[in-house]
Amino acid sequence: MVAALAAAIVSSLASMLNSVATIFTMDIYRAYINKNASDKQTVNMGRITAAVALVTAVLIAPFLEDVPQVFQFIQEYTGVVSPGILAVFIMGLFWKKTTTKGAIYGVLSSIVIALLLKLPSLELPFLTQMYYTMILTVVIIAGVSLTTNPEDEDPEAIHTTASMFKTSPAFNIGAYTILIITTALYAMSWYAVKTTIIQNNKNALQCLFVGSYLNGLTAPSPSDRFLLGDTMQDQTIHQTSDPSDGFPI
Repeated sequence: MVAALAAAIVSSLASMLNSVATIFTMDIYRAYINKNASDKQTVNMGRITAAVALVTAVLIAPFLEDVPQVFQFIQEYTGVVSPGILAVFIMGLFWKKTTTKGAIYGVLSSIVIALLLKLPSLELPFLTQMYYTMILTVVIIAGVSLTTNPEDEDPEAIHTTASMFKTSPAFNIGAYTILIITTALYAMSWYAVKTTIIQNNKNALQCLFVGSYLNGLTAPSPSDRFLLGDTMQDQTIHQTSDPSDGFPI
């Protein structure tokens, strides 16, 4: 359990640091600060960005010690940005008329919308806030795209064809093999866990029932005997006619 938790934390941390370094290096550093940066300079800037982000996180962490649910806190404030990103992906993939300007306006407006929906007077759960933010962002992207692009499709759109997604027979066989193996492993694990839980529950019930019977509190019913199985064998249960007369002999 500890190893799985540590692996999940390290995986999430690595992906977040990589994302921060990539976004700053490619979208800010090479786009505006040093347009002629070499590969070595770009890699070094990415490493510096990741280190700065990590140090910043370490400095902020002590201020979160009073937060009752840290995971919910992270999800809630990640939800300020993620609904807008999701809306952009949805519109970009499924509506060819979506424009770059519409996507930019949508992402920027989604942050404002998300912050407004966090007003205490609204008392909205954070998942509901994210849902409303995404819906409103989709509307904004559609509105901006319709007003800035008179054509049926965005001239800068990437045109996709069926041949772009065609895969070789070897790839298909390998993919299906991996899916079958993964499904089998999950099924085996599920069956093993289910069997262990049932057995543990049965053992706990056996201890409870046998202890109750030996103390003369109750008499075993046919269903109890079936549940207990061999545990009831060779057990002599004594019970007084009236429990108030004293302890069973």
